Amino acid sequence: MRRLLDADGGVVKVFHYDEATDKTIIQTWHDPTAILENNKRLVNHNDGFSPSRELRRVASIPLGIVYQCLAKYGVEPRTWMQAWGKRERAAFYKRIYSDPDYSHVRTSESSGHNKAMFAVKR
Repeated sequence: MRRLLDADGGVVKVFHYDEATDKTIIQTWHDPTAILENNKRLVNHNDGFSPSRELRRVASIPLGIVYQCLAKYGVEPRTWMQAWGKRERAAFYKRIYSDPDYSHVRTSESSGHNKAMFAVKR
């Protein structure tokens, strides 16, 4: 049995049930194309600072890439969601956008060495 649970904002969730094995799986996937295309546009837009120069745009990391990096770095998603505080998450996101393999998540050429906390869009 297969049933669509949700399709919102590019994130799709599908329920799967296998009667033979009595297993339930909820499959989730996200197409990051729109976010990554916007990142390319923003890199060339300006220097990444707000008009007041108080805020700096550094990266926009699609959730699928976050999960990919959790697996790459050996971090359980539950740890990332429940146990980590702002500092741990900020260090994790910085590790992602500083990694040359994930340069496409950057939204400005700025160094990203700032004291501001990250705003996470869910």
